[in-house]
Amino acid sequence: MIKRNIIVVGTSSGGVQTLCELTKYLPEDLDASIFVVMHIGSETMLPEILSDCGNLPAVIAEHGKEYKRGHIYCAAANCHLSIKDHVTVLTRGPRENGHRPAIDVLFRSAAREHRAKVVGVLLTGGRDDGTAGLYAIKARGGVAIVQNPEEAVTPDMPRNALNMVDVDFCLPVREIADVLVQLANGKAANLTESSNGNAVEDETATDQASGEPRQPNPRHVSGMRRTALRG
Repeated sequence: MIKRNIIVVGTSSGGVQTLCELTKYLPEDLDASIFVVMHIGSETMLPEILSDCGNLPAVIAEHGKEYKRGHIYCAAANCHLSIKDHVTVLTRGPRENGHRPAIDVLFRSAAREHRAKVVGVLLTGGRDDGTAGLYAIKARGGVAIVQNPEEAVTPDMPRNALNMVDVDFCLPVREIADVLVQLANGKAANLTESSNGNAVEDETATDQASGEPRQPNPRHVSGMRRTALRG
């Protein structure tokens, strides 16, 4: 199964606390590069905060610099962040959705560059920045994840994405971290949605050890579509 090791994350209001919660559960040997756009003012201390919160080093992305696995790259203040030819790109183009940096810019560039290897994560925030970018990721075979709006400090961004995009996962932040690890390792397995909104394993799938059909394994998903995992 494909290793989805390009992770792009967008957030706004309430984002610092939520990003800390996400990154503290990611292992230091995560086999993925993470890129973060948060709507910020003229300065940001986000890399220092995330480095202190979690196990992965976080830095401000630099123009034209190659990115590595196991690192977090944060958008600089007043610059759009994108990725192209395996380097980070900073630009001062027009604001999108009222913001620079804008989440959609990062998400679209990742989808163009890495296609099915991309995981887009949309967290707490207002309005709808990130929805169009998440759609672009899905259109190129990537995975779309949103924070459960019921948990989000500001639920508008994840809620708008759920309304417009065929999202793969809608989860609390703690569970998003687990999903990212397994997606990066290529261990995710698709489920179908039952009539009552629970996720169940595809009954046509077989157990790798016995070769027999696996029994359905329902998991409560608050009535939203979800893809589950095999360990």
